[in-house]
Amino acid sequence: MTTKTTATMTDKFYEAFITVVPDCIRMDFLPAKFKGNINAFLSFENAVYNQANEMCSDYNGGSWEFVEAKDGNAFFIHPNNDDTSYTISNINSYKDYEVDGRIFGMLASWIIFSHASFAFQHKDPSASAMFANHYHALRNAFYSTVDKMVYEDPNVSAEEKKAIEEMSSIVFSYLD
Repeated sequence: MTTKTTATMTDKFYEAFITVVPDCIRMDFLPAKFKGNINAFLSFENAVYNQANEMCSDYNGGSWEFVEAKDGNAFFIHPNNDDTSYTISNINSYKDYEVDGRIFGMLASWIIFSHASFAFQHKDPSASAMFANHYHALRNAFYSTVDKMVYEDPNVSAEEKKAIEEMSSIVFSYLD
């Protein structure tokens, strides 16, 4: 049985969670995040695009944003389009989810962090450790922002909190 749910990373959440990497530093961004490890930073971007193709049969490329969590530790990339939604399938739960580009890219990045941490384990242990660290940094930054906005920020409306909780639930369910 397939269940389809729409998830959107609202502008308010997005602004609380991340900062867009300016184009003028984009070329240096990944090498800095991977501390110059050429195996890691050359693999990451292409692997995310390939993961996007695996997650969504309708995905057909495009321009992507590089974003960094407000804490400066976590980052991910996502398609640079505000109006496109992606239907992604979780083969483990037999569920489909409709998500916006922000969530789509975050999930693709998150999955690559996880997969690469294992893939590089024997070939390049330092790259493996960096990917594992990026996985955990993104998880911590994402769920910390969810917790702050849902449970601590009195300026977040009930409607916004509900949207954040639904997004968080879909992210958790998809990655589980």
